[in-house]
Amino acid sequence: MKYAQESPPFKTFLSLGLLALVTVAAPARAADPEYTFRLMEDHQPDLCAHMDGVFNQYFRHMWAEAEMKDPLDLDTIYSEKSIYAFPLLPGTKHDTRATLEMRFAKVPSSPEFEAIQWHEGHAKAMPIAAPGKNLAYVPPFLVAYVDIDNNGTVDTVYKIQFTNYSSLFAKGGEGSVEGESLVTYRDKRVDDVAPDSVSNLIDNSDIPHGPSLLNGDQLRLFTYQGKTYLAVYDQGFDDPPSKHTRANLKRNVPPHETMTVQSLSYKGLIDPIGRPAWTVTRLCQFDMIQTR
Repeated sequence: MKYAQESPPFKTFLSLGLLALVTVAAPARAADPEYTFRLMEDHQPDLCAHMDGVFNQYFRHMWAEAEMKDPLDLDTIYSEKSIYAFPLLPGTKHDTRATLEMRFAKVPSSPEFEAIQWHEGHAKAMPIAAPGKNLAYVPPFLVAYVDIDNNGTVDTVYKIQFTNYSSLFAKGGEGSVEGESLVTYRDKRVDDVAPDSVSNLIDNSDIPHGPSLLNGDQLRLFTYQGKTYLAVYDQGFDDPPSKHTRANLKRNVPPHETMTVQSLSYKGLIDPIGRPAWTVTRLCQFDMIQTR
């Protein structure tokens, strides 16, 4: 299991747009995994015991897809008023494709996760070459104003790139485009909520005062007793091989699924290109046992 990782220099969002055109089609129906969460590391007993209850109550079917009999059901299932939709930033119009792409950033949920008030925005449309077509994909992003490092000052947090169980497993942990990223402007409120492109969020012009970056298979913020924490889902493809991981792969299951609860702090570190880097502390780790 790995920590949420500081991001390398960011990949072009053109490739993400191409990826999204492939993956934003109606999700295939397959047997959704069912989980039991087993606490394996406990460095903050009250928090870990609480999240043990939350995960086992609300996240047992964390990758469950909506039942869909017809592709036209997409507009109904992922409508602006659906359980999958986020509140929109001013000037942002609902897009079914964006809601579908971000569905697992919204559900499952619990009061702890709903306390983070995300709002959805769309970057400037990018032309994407396709045989015989001129397509435009509008990458969605989320933004929240939250004290992510619990230092008493509100930060601006953007979430970009969104994932699902199947795309992560199909990639087998190789490359970062299937993962998710958090872009944080520490101790400041960034009110430019409609950048020309999502890549403008990765602004290196103000190094070392630019954003801090984290990557992971899936990253979800939540609050507990007034503090902010990060839940990191990982499929374990980067873990050392073991009998357990080989047996799982034979069953067509990820090698070692975990959910880790982490806290973030800034202690003056910088990443390889000079941006402020997070210090990540692992507080709880849960093994995720597929019972179906």
